[in-house]
Amino acid sequence: MMHLRRAQDDGMFDRFAGHVEDLWGTGRDVRTMEAQHAEA
Repeated sequence: MMHLRRAQDDGMFDRFAGHVEDLWGTGRDVRTMEAQHAEA
């Protein structure tokens, strides 16, 4: 994991935080996916 400190608006920290929020919001539950693969 990277350690970032916020120094300015729309800097690397804000871009990284936005990226993480997007990934978290569109992620899938791994346990559900494992169960589907086990049934196949």
